Amino acid sequence: MLARFERGMETETASSVLVTVQGPEQRVELQLPCDRPVTELLPLLVDVCAANHKSEDARWELAALGGLAFDGARTLHEVGVMDGALLHLRDAALVFEPWDGLLPQDRTRLVLPPRVSFLDRLIAATGAVLRPQPWAQPLPAQQPQPGQIVNPSSLTVRTAPGLTDRARLSWRSTDYLYRLDAGVVAPQLHRCATIAVMSPKGGVGKTTTTTLLGSLFALLRRDRIVAIDTNPDFGSLGRQLAPEHTIFVDDLFEVLEAPELTATALDNHLGRAAHGLMVLPAPTDPVRVGRLDANAYTQVVRRLQQMLGVIVLDTGTGLHEPAARAAMATADQVVLVSDLEPATASLVAEAAALLARDGLPTWVVMNKSGIATDLDLRAFGAAVPNARGMITIRNDVQAARQVAAGRFNWLDAPPTWKVGLRELAVALVAEWPALGIAN
Repeated sequence: MLARFERGMETETASSVLVTVQGPEQRVELQLPCDRPVTELLPLLVDVCAANHKSEDARWELAALGGLAFDGARTLHEVGVMDGALLHLRDAALVFEPWDGLLPQDRTRLVLPPRVSFLDRLIAATGAVLRPQPWAQPLPAQQPQPGQIVNPSSLTVRTAPGLTDRARLSWRSTDYLYRLDAGVVAPQLHRCATIAVMSPKGGVGKTTTTTLLGSLFALLRRDRIVAIDTNPDFGSLGRQLAPEHTIFVDDLFEVLEAPELTATALDNHLGRAAHGLMVLPAPTDPVRVGRLDANAYTQVVRRLQQMLGVIVLDTGTGLHEPAARAAMATADQVVLVSDLEPATASLVAEAAALLARDGLPTWVVMNKSGIATDLDLRAFGAAVPNARGMITIRNDVQAARQVAAGRFNWLDAPPTWKVGLRELAVALVAEWPALGIAN
């Protein structure tokens, strides 16, 4: 289709522009006519850049990358497109339009389990001891039909829990961390979930957030969890989590199509971090880094999605680098990280608007809270209305040093991190059924 499209332009070179079009699947360099309405160009652009994303409900539009959609009735010349322009083909139907009128932080609270006060927990535990609930009797065992599974519980002698067991079960069921953990582990995956951790600003804690989120999933879930370093500027994820590991993204790219690369063989190419988190670091040699373009990163992630349960992508600073575009092209969800500096928050708000136009479900993490700041979180929430949620993580210098040194363990994590990162995980996991990722 690309060749046919270009041949159609051969006679119109004088009235055409050479542009790069970023679609949902790939980025393509095309010679486009300047004198045709944008609406007439869209079908061919969709064939070239979004062949696997066609649907009857799609509302395709063309825009400058990060800008508003062009008027479909106007030509590229009329909207000011020149040679070398970077254009964005996107489905406007995928843009999340909030209908509830809530701020992102309020939207998050709706998916989190309610907190139960100490007094209410104590009352519930006392009630469980004094007023035990009727114990459900199992159905009597029956002769199974051929091929029918016999439930072992129907063959087991059951006894009602004693006073101590009832008190313990009630107390545990009302614990906030226990409820958060239950929310994280509940969904059963239909396919791999891919989460990109991004920010337009450096030093806000992207790699720390990737490490914490990935290791928490590895701790709580039984899926195969991998953190991939997609930071082309000497990413630090591998240094923190698997400094002795010597197989990098480009090494895996070389054997990506080898029939010997099974799920078991893949384990030998991945480093190991705390709680069983697997790690695929980026190379540190500038020559090797230069060989990894957006296409290489995309192919690696797409291949691993066929063999893994959850992938967390640690991206570099910014949203326009090839590796970042590859992360956005392969991710199901984006975690946008900011600190509480107003200047950083303004950049993040602009990035959130760009991601909304991409139709990417986005959550905002406000990192390093607890430090004196002039940022108004309610005002910032109003500036990112398309964000699905907002989580605040308190600053803890000592714990952050443990992460940077590769010595972090959730058993020793500060209580605020145990709550905040679990809330982020619950907010992400709660969307998996709607995204077709889990039941």
